[in-house]
Amino acid sequence: MKKILTLLIGASLALTGQAQLPKWVISPDNDTLFVKVDDDLIQGQSNGRSVLWNMDGKLLYSTDNDILPYKNGVATIQLKGQPILTGFIDEMGKFTAIPNLRIAYDNPFFEDGYILCLDQDKQVYIKKDGTKATFPAVVKAYPFNKGFAPFFTYENMEKKKDPHFGYFRVDGQPMKYYISENGNSKPVEAKDIDFVSNIGTDGKGVAVIKNKLYWFDTATEIFEPFLWGEEESVKKRHLNLDGNYEQYFFNLPQDTVVINAKYGKNQYAQLKFDNELRPAIFTFDGDVKTFVEKQSAKFNYKSNITAYKKNGKYGLSFNSKEVLPEQFDEVGLMYGNRAFVKSNGKWGIIEIIPNLEYTVKLNRGENIAFRHQKFDTQIRLDLPAQISAKEARIDIPEETGCLIDKTSRECKDTESGNFVTYNCTLNIPPSLPDTITTIAYRPINISSDGISLFQVPLSVQAWHYKYYNVDPIESETSISDGVLSFTVNINAQRNVGESDYPFDVKIEADSIFVEQEKLSETRRKFTVSNLQEGSNSLNIYVIETGCPASVFPFEIFYSKPAPRKKQKEEVVIRKKDTATKKRTPRLEL
Repeated sequence: MKKILTLLIGASLALTGQAQLPKWVISPDNDTLFVKVDDDLIQGQSNGRSVLWNMDGKLLYSTDNDILPYKNGVATIQLKGQPILTGFIDEMGKFTAIPNLRIAYDNPFFEDGYILCLDQDKQVYIKKDGTKATFPAVVKAYPFNKGFAPFFTYENMEKKKDPHFGYFRVDGQPMKYYISENGNSKPVEAKDIDFVSNIGTDGKGVAVIKNKLYWFDTATEIFEPFLWGEEESVKKRHLNLDGNYEQYFFNLPQDTVVINAKYGKNQYAQLKFDNELRPAIFTFDGDVKTFVEKQSAKFNYKSNITAYKKNGKYGLSFNSKEVLPEQFDEVGLMYGNRAFVKSNGKWGIIEIIPNLEYTVKLNRGENIAFRHQKFDTQIRLDLPAQISAKEARIDIPEETGCLIDKTSRECKDTESGNFVTYNCTLNIPPSLPDTITTIAYRPINISSDGISLFQVPLSVQAWHYKYYNVDPIESETSISDGVLSFTVNINAQRNVGESDYPFDVKIEADSIFVEQEKLSETRRKFTVSNLQEGSNSLNIYVIETGCPASVFPFEIFYSKPAPRKKQKEEVVIRKKDTATKKRTPRLEL
């Protein structure tokens, strides 16, 4: 880099601003990205892999298999496209292996700490530690729900005698069954229970005991009569099974179970259950009760961000102020200070951090003295600690008049802040004066992590430093018959190791005529005619290629001899005073 001259004093060239700066919460390299509403988690597909993050962008798990939704604190992992469990992860991303068991009832979720699987032809409950639970052997079992799991078995398994239903308790303790009658409860034998359903959303199941229908209340663990009536004033009637119970409960299919019941002589009801025996739809003489699991989004999707579209691309506004220029293919869900954005065909999540300060410095904030056509210096971007400089970039179009060397990029992240620097070359403006003035270049582009942030105006306080000297040589000055001949030396105050730069010399005068002769690279001879008595003005221009001219004004005082007197012609060549334009420079590498 060339040595440069800068001012000892002057205004700072540091541009300090405050902006809403973005950063990636999740990098934009995902084919799909969505929020698992019930879990407050984010899931995506990236290069064929399933990836899971929390809402703060912390990676929880990544796998070639399928990650199923979280429920009750865990998410099961199954072979890609197959209902075969390989394990599960908790909300911290800890993985627990399961030895490739098939999912039962298409229900891949832990309920009450258990998941029901198929181990060859046997049903088995798997606990959250990955081990098998020890429940009594039964013909058919169902998933747990709200602390209980229905099962079908025989009192005598060997002879398959006395079929009945019952419940497993989540704590593994054996059940004792009671029926409520007239405000009192009495025990009931397990073999008398013809059917029990799974537990519905209201915490109740349906049971058939000796052809009569009952509610099973999980709160009391008591069977209560299943009554139905039109009004409170009408005596409610006990529902009875309509038909032979064996047609319903032997070899139950995997699809929906339907029970027909009656109450009174001509009134009928129908009860439908899903494949896990959970109550689904109850119909009573046209009245329908539907059991639907309530879904509630726990996450607050209120956002300070909005999207706008311009030139076929999307940008982001923060609190109604445009903060990121249009650059995204799509904008999806926005929550808080974050937004799902699609960039170059891939999805990521971007976060807007408000009110962060940045600084752009050119030439370390010092004024610039242009000596030549180009000026080599450095541009620096200072960022707050929240924004890493490792991915920050400065992009300057060539037509701005400032050209950066991208290979010279240096960056560093520190506790107090982060910065990135580039070596750059400034082109001297063609009309730059030799007094300090503001030079405005076209704005530069700042980006970070592939995000175009904003444009920064680029201006400097600069002047053209006249490092040439033009001095007449007294011994080579003469005048005869009104024609002046004088020679000047044109010297340059060059820095150590600085090369010579080509220049040209031009003359400007009002009334006199000047001819120029080049004696050498540094010597010029001028012949001046048509001198007027008194003061004559002459400007000598030293023009370095591509730079504004350095102007050196001269005065020529000419005296003619008096008539009939033996006097000589007299001439004085003097530089005009330009002290008001001078500045005090210092030499700096």
